[in-house]
Amino acid sequence: MLTRKHDRFSAYFDPVRVSFSGDVKGVGTLYDISYGGCKVDSAVTPPLGASVTLRFRIAKTEQPLVIGAGTVAWTVPKKYFGVKFMELQPHEEQILDRYLTLLNEWFLASPEKGLDNR
Repeated sequence: MLTRKHDRFSAYFDPVRVSFSGDVKGVGTLYDISYGGCKVDSAVTPPLGASVTLRFRIAKTEQPLVIGAGTVAWTVPKKYFGVKFMELQPHEEQILDRYLTLLNEWFLASPEKGLDNR
């Protein structure tokens, strides 16, 4: 059985629009996220190993979170792809931590929405 290095949170109950650039540009919806990476639902499929910069807003009032060092780790063509965060800058890590804390609070308040979070 594969064990995860980081807890993963499904954001399907609050999908987040994400744009990406790097080797391939496009838009999608962020569904699963952890400190180690995320899953993006997109009709655009970057190749394995492609560098990716993700941009998404955690809240409408905040500046977008930009994660500059991501690599495409897996793909389901024209459907999903997984991004591994290679290195988070301190400000990226701080904002991501705040977002994951918020997702965890939502999960704990309504666990039936996140049954596949682990």
